[in-house]
Amino acid sequence: MKTILFDWDGTIAKKEVATKAAMRRGESLGITYGMGELHEKQKTHSHYKDAKKAIKSYVGELDEDIITQLMTNFFQYHYLGVVREAPEEVFYKDILSVLEKLREKYKLVIVSTIRHDIIRPVLKQLNYDLFSEVFANNPELEHSKEELVRQALEKHDATFMVGDREEDIEAGKKHGLKTVLVDWGYAQNLKEAKADYKITKPEELLGIIN
Repeated sequence: MKTILFDWDGTIAKKEVATKAAMRRGESLGITYGMGELHEKQKTHSHYKDAKKAIKSYVGELDEDIITQLMTNFFQYHYLGVVREAPEEVFYKDILSVLEKLREKYKLVIVSTIRHDIIRPVLKQLNYDLFSEVFANNPELEHSKEELVRQALEKHDATFMVGDREEDIEAGKKHGLKTVLVDWGYAQNLKEAKADYKITKPEELLGIIN
């Protein structure tokens, strides 16, 4: 059975979940963002620098892996809390019904640079078993999207990579996959990503992949 690779944040899970978690992390560290400002920083992950700087000011100049893990621990804590508060607001409209139809013919696998111990507990908490496997990051964020796609391809015969960021499309193309850029999440007005397909609603995936 062929496999389809999906990004998580901004593709399946609403970017607002991560935004709320990042804002709460900022508040925990004494950083205040406007929503628009944080959305811009999330596109390039530049808010990581803000969080690390705040953590270093408190704990000192420790090993960078420790600082990164502390930063992602705050995010994990708040992400899981946001999901618990509003589980009905986690997924984009219609994405789950599309995934259920695709699963009749394909294996579905998540590939995400978010921590695996964020995504797996969310799926368990919400009782969704649509995905055969999750390839995601460790607490130190050591793996790029390209590396995670490679790991997935070592175990799965994938044909498509579906995502909302340029890094998703580039990683898919690097490994010879057909690529689909979804026009929601962080991809709004994204011009740079040269995907094979661009879609504006989840239902369009069925026509492209089938």
